[in-house]
Amino acid sequence: MQYEGFVVYRSFYEAIEKIPEEEQLIAYKIMMDYALNDALPENMPLSVDIIFGLIKPQIDKNRERAANGRKGGRKKKTEKVEKPQVLEEKQPENEEKTEKNCQKSLEVVGKDLTPESEKSEEVEKATVAVHRTDYKKIIDIYHECCPSLSKVVKATEKRKTAIRARLRSYTEDELRKCFEMAERSQFLRGEKGGWKANFDWLMNENNIAKVLEGTYEDNERKAEPKKNNNQFHNLEERGYSQDYYTALEERLTGGKVS
Repeated sequence: MQYEGFVVYRSFYEAIEKIPEEEQLIAYKIMMDYALNDALPENMPLSVDIIFGLIKPQIDKNRERAANGRKGGRKKKTEKVEKPQVLEEKQPENEEKTEKNCQKSLEVVGKDLTPESEKSEEVEKATVAVHRTDYKKIIDIYHECCPSLSKVVKATEKRKTAIRARLRSYTEDELRKCFEMAERSQFLRGEKGGWKANFDWLMNENNIAKVLEGTYEDNERKAEPKKNNNQFHNLEERGYSQDYYTALEERLTGGKVS
Protein backbone atom coordinates (compact mmCIF):
# COMPACT_ATOMS: atom_id res chain seq x y z
CA MET A 1 0.00 0.00 0.00
CA GLN A 2 1.24 3.49 -0.86
CA TYR A 3 0.85 6.64 1.24
CA GLU A 4 0.98 10.31 0.21
CA GLY A 5 3.03 11.51 3.16
CA PHE A 6 4.02 10.99 6.79
CA VAL A 7 5.10 12.96 9.86
CA VAL A 8 8.83 13.36 10.58
CA TYR A 9 9.70 14.25 14.19
CA ARG A 10 12.80 15.99 15.40
CA SER A 11 13.61 12.91 17.47
CA PHE A 12 13.92 10.94 14.18
CA TYR A 13 16.51 13.43 12.95
CA GLU A 14 18.45 13.48 16.23
CA ALA A 15 18.58 9.69 16.41
CA ILE A 16 19.81 9.26 12.83
CA GLU A 17 22.44 11.97 13.37
CA LYS A 18 24.03 9.81 16.08
CA ILE A 19 24.87 6.87 13.81
CA PRO A 20 27.90 6.83 11.45
CA GLU A 21 27.56 9.15 8.45
CA GLU A 22 27.83 6.33 5.92
CA GLU A 23 24.74 4.71 7.48
CA GLN A 24 22.63 7.88 7.82
CA LEU A 25 21.59 7.85 4.15
CA ILE A 26 20.62 4.19 4.49
CA ALA A 27 18.47 5.03 7.52
CA TYR A 28 16.66 7.86 5.70
CA LYS A 29 16.08 5.67 2.61
CA ILE A 30 14.65 2.81 4.73
CA MET A 31 12.41 5.23 6.66
CA MET A 32 11.05 6.79 3.44
CA ASP A 33 10.45 3.41 1.76
CA TYR A 34 8.54 2.11 4.75
CA ALA A 35 6.52 5.28 5.42
CA LEU A 36 5.50 5.85 1.78
CA ASN A 37 5.56 2.39 0.20
CA ASP A 38 5.19 0.10 3.24
CA ALA A 39 8.39 -1.69 2.18
CA LEU A 40 11.21 -3.03 4.38
CA PRO A 41 14.59 -4.47 3.31
CA GLU A 42 15.55 -7.96 4.40
CA ASN A 43 18.83 -6.82 5.95
CA MET A 44 20.11 -3.54 7.35
CA PRO A 45 23.15 -2.42 9.41
CA LEU A 46 22.86 -3.03 13.16
CA SER A 47 22.83 0.67 14.15
CA VAL A 48 20.17 1.42 11.50
CA ASP A 49 18.12 -1.54 12.72
CA ILE A 50 18.22 -0.18 16.30
CA ILE A 51 17.18 3.34 15.29
CA PHE A 52 14.45 2.17 12.89
CA GLY A 53 13.07 -0.08 15.62
CA LEU A 54 11.99 3.12 17.42
CA ILE A 55 10.93 5.09 14.37
CA LYS A 56 8.66 2.39 12.92
CA PRO A 57 6.16 2.28 15.84
CA GLN A 58 5.60 6.04 15.51
CA ILE A 59 4.84 5.69 11.81
CA ASP A 60 2.49 2.79 12.55
CA LYS A 61 0.67 4.85 15.22
CA ASN A 62 0.14 7.66 12.73
CA ARG A 63 -1.36 5.25 10.21
CA GLU A 64 -3.68 3.88 12.89
CA ARG A 65 -4.80 7.40 13.80
CA ALA A 66 -5.50 8.11 10.15
CA ALA A 67 -7.52 4.92 9.80
CA ASN A 68 -9.54 5.83 12.89
CA GLY A 69 -10.16 9.27 11.41
CA ARG A 70 -11.68 7.72 8.30
CA LYS A 71 -14.00 5.66 10.51
CA GLY A 72 -15.22 8.65 12.49
CA GLY A 73 -12.55 8.82 15.14
CA ARG A 74 -11.60 6.58 18.00
CA LYS A 75 -14.04 6.31 20.90
CA LYS A 76 -13.00 7.78 24.21
CA LYS A 77 -12.82 5.37 27.14
CA THR A 78 -15.24 7.49 29.20
CA GLU A 79 -17.78 7.73 26.39
CA LYS A 80 -20.96 5.72 27.04
CA VAL A 81 -22.55 4.52 23.85
CA GLU A 82 -26.13 3.94 24.85
CA LYS A 83 -27.72 4.47 21.45
CA PRO A 84 -25.71 2.85 18.67
CA GLN A 85 -28.27 4.09 16.15
CA VAL A 86 -27.10 7.70 16.72
CA LEU A 87 -23.56 6.80 15.62
CA GLU A 88 -24.92 5.02 12.59
CA GLU A 89 -26.73 8.19 11.54
CA LYS A 90 -23.51 10.24 11.69
CA GLN A 91 -21.40 7.64 9.93
CA PRO A 92 -22.21 8.65 6.32
CA GLU A 93 -20.97 12.18 6.97
CA ASN A 94 -17.54 10.87 7.97
CA GLU A 95 -17.39 8.43 5.10
CA GLU A 96 -17.64 11.32 2.65
CA LYS A 97 -14.10 12.46 3.52
CA THR A 98 -11.74 12.29 0.59
CA GLU A 99 -8.32 10.63 0.70
CA LYS A 100 -6.72 14.06 0.69
CA ASN A 101 -8.62 15.19 3.78
CA CYS A 102 -7.71 11.96 5.55
CA GLN A 103 -4.05 12.62 4.88
CA LYS A 104 -4.35 16.10 6.40
CA SER A 105 -5.98 14.50 9.42
CA LEU A 106 -2.96 12.24 9.73
CA GLU A 107 -0.59 15.19 9.94
CA VAL A 108 -2.67 17.02 12.53
CA VAL A 109 -3.26 13.98 14.72
CA GLY A 110 0.42 13.08 14.54
CA LYS A 111 1.31 16.15 16.58
CA ASP A 112 -0.62 14.78 19.54
CA LEU A 113 1.34 11.56 19.96
CA THR A 114 3.95 10.60 22.55
CA PRO A 115 5.58 13.64 24.20
CA GLU A 116 8.85 14.70 22.60
CA SER A 117 10.80 14.21 25.84
CA GLU A 118 9.73 10.58 26.12
CA LYS A 119 10.58 9.83 22.48
CA SER A 120 14.01 11.43 22.86
CA GLU A 121 14.67 9.39 26.00
CA GLU A 122 13.76 6.13 24.23
CA VAL A 123 15.97 6.98 21.27
CA GLU A 124 18.84 7.88 23.58
CA LYS A 125 18.59 4.54 25.40
CA ALA A 126 18.57 2.65 22.11
CA THR A 127 21.62 4.45 20.73
CA VAL A 128 23.69 4.57 23.91
CA ALA A 129 24.95 1.01 23.38
CA VAL A 130 26.25 1.94 19.93
CA HIS A 131 28.07 5.11 21.00
CA ARG A 132 29.40 4.10 24.40
CA THR A 133 31.22 1.04 23.08
CA ASP A 134 34.95 1.63 23.60
CA TYR A 135 36.24 -0.03 20.45
CA LYS A 136 39.80 1.22 21.02
CA LYS A 137 39.93 -0.36 24.47
CA ILE A 138 39.03 -3.81 23.11
CA ILE A 139 41.63 -3.48 20.34
CA ASP A 140 44.25 -2.31 22.87
CA ILE A 141 43.53 -5.37 25.04
CA TYR A 142 44.05 -7.56 21.97
CA HIS A 143 47.41 -5.87 21.20
CA GLU A 144 48.47 -6.23 24.84
CA CYS A 145 47.58 -9.92 25.11
CA CYS A 146 48.48 -11.09 21.59
CA PRO A 147 51.89 -9.63 20.61
CA SER A 148 52.50 -12.65 18.34
CA LEU A 149 49.43 -11.98 16.18
CA SER A 150 48.94 -9.35 13.48
CA LYS A 151 48.11 -5.79 14.56
CA VAL A 152 44.77 -4.06 13.96
CA VAL A 153 45.43 -0.96 11.84
CA LYS A 154 41.87 0.41 11.58
CA ALA A 155 38.62 -0.11 13.46
CA THR A 156 36.38 -0.67 10.45
CA GLU A 157 32.58 -0.70 10.68
CA LYS A 158 32.64 -4.47 10.28
CA ARG A 159 34.99 -4.80 13.24
CA LYS A 160 32.91 -2.37 15.33
CA THR A 161 29.82 -4.44 14.60
CA ALA A 162 31.65 -7.61 15.66
CA ILE A 163 32.86 -5.97 18.91
CA ARG A 164 29.34 -4.80 19.78
CA ALA A 165 27.95 -8.25 19.07
CA ARG A 166 30.53 -10.04 21.24
CA LEU A 167 30.06 -7.58 24.12
CA ARG A 168 26.39 -8.56 24.22
CA SER A 169 27.48 -12.12 25.15
CA TYR A 170 30.87 -11.69 26.84
CA THR A 171 32.44 -9.29 29.34
CA GLU A 172 35.69 -7.42 28.71
CA ASP A 173 37.45 -9.80 31.11
CA GLU A 174 36.22 -12.79 29.11
CA LEU A 175 37.51 -11.20 25.89
CA ARG A 176 40.86 -10.62 27.58
CA LYS A 177 40.93 -14.28 28.66
CA CYS A 178 40.21 -15.34 25.07
CA PHE A 179 43.11 -13.24 23.77
CA GLU A 180 45.46 -14.60 26.45
CA MET A 181 44.51 -18.22 25.65
CA ALA A 182 45.07 -17.54 21.94
CA GLU A 183 48.55 -16.19 22.64
CA ARG A 184 49.44 -19.34 24.62
CA SER A 185 48.33 -21.63 21.79
CA GLN A 186 51.14 -22.72 19.45
CA PHE A 187 48.59 -23.49 16.75
CA LEU A 188 46.93 -20.05 16.89
CA ARG A 189 50.35 -18.37 16.97
CA GLY A 190 51.16 -20.05 13.65
CA GLU A 191 53.89 -22.35 14.98
CA LYS A 192 52.14 -25.43 13.61
CA GLY A 193 51.24 -25.34 9.93
CA GLY A 194 52.01 -21.71 9.11
CA TRP A 195 48.49 -20.28 9.50
CA LYS A 196 47.84 -18.08 12.52
CA ALA A 197 44.80 -16.36 13.97
CA ASN A 198 44.07 -12.63 13.90
CA PHE A 199 41.66 -10.17 15.51
CA ASP A 200 38.83 -10.77 13.03
CA TRP A 201 39.10 -14.54 13.48
CA LEU A 202 39.04 -14.29 17.27
CA MET A 203 35.99 -11.99 17.22
CA ASN A 204 33.97 -14.56 15.28
CA GLU A 205 31.11 -15.90 17.42
CA ASN A 206 32.00 -19.58 16.91
CA ASN A 207 35.76 -19.13 17.20
CA ILE A 208 35.73 -17.19 20.47
CA ALA A 209 33.60 -19.92 22.05
CA LYS A 210 36.06 -22.63 20.94
CA VAL A 211 39.05 -20.70 22.28
CA LEU A 212 37.43 -20.16 25.68
CA GLU A 213 36.45 -23.85 25.81
CA GLY A 214 40.12 -24.80 25.41
CA THR A 215 39.85 -26.34 21.95
CA TYR A 216 43.21 -24.87 20.86
CA GLU A 217 45.20 -25.45 24.05
CA ASP A 218 48.53 -27.26 23.61
CA ASN A 219 48.39 -30.96 24.52
CA GLU A 220 52.09 -31.16 25.33
CA ARG A 221 52.74 -31.15 29.06
CA LYS A 222 56.10 -31.22 30.79
CA ALA A 223 56.50 -34.44 32.73
CA GLU A 224 56.75 -33.70 36.43
CA PRO A 225 59.07 -35.88 38.51
CA LYS A 226 57.20 -38.52 40.49
CA LYS A 227 57.23 -37.98 44.22
CA ASN A 228 58.14 -40.95 46.45
CA ASN A 229 55.55 -41.17 49.18
CA ASN A 230 57.74 -43.49 51.37
CA GLN A 231 58.41 -41.65 54.63
CA PHE A 232 61.86 -43.28 55.01
CA HIS A 233 63.16 -41.69 51.83
CA ASN A 234 63.25 -38.25 53.41
CA LEU A 235 66.81 -38.82 54.76
CA GLU A 236 69.97 -38.41 52.72
CA GLU A 237 71.96 -41.57 51.97
CA ARG A 238 75.21 -41.99 53.84
CA GLY A 239 78.32 -43.48 52.21
CA TYR A 240 79.45 -46.25 54.64
CA SER A 241 82.56 -48.34 53.72
CA GLN A 242 82.84 -52.13 53.77
CA ASP A 243 85.13 -51.99 56.87
CA TYR A 244 82.36 -50.20 58.77
CA TYR A 245 79.88 -52.96 58.00
CA THR A 246 82.46 -55.67 58.98
CA ALA A 247 83.13 -54.00 62.35
CA LEU A 248 79.40 -53.59 62.98
CA GLU A 249 78.83 -57.27 62.27
CA GLU A 250 81.56 -58.32 64.75
CA ARG A 251 80.01 -56.17 67.44
CA LEU A 252 76.58 -57.70 66.89
CA THR A 253 77.83 -61.30 66.80
CA GLY A 254 80.34 -61.01 69.66
CA GLY A 255 83.38 -61.24 67.41
CA LYS A 256 82.24 -64.39 65.67
CA VAL A 257 82.17 -63.52 62.03
CA SER A 258 81.46 -66.36 59.65
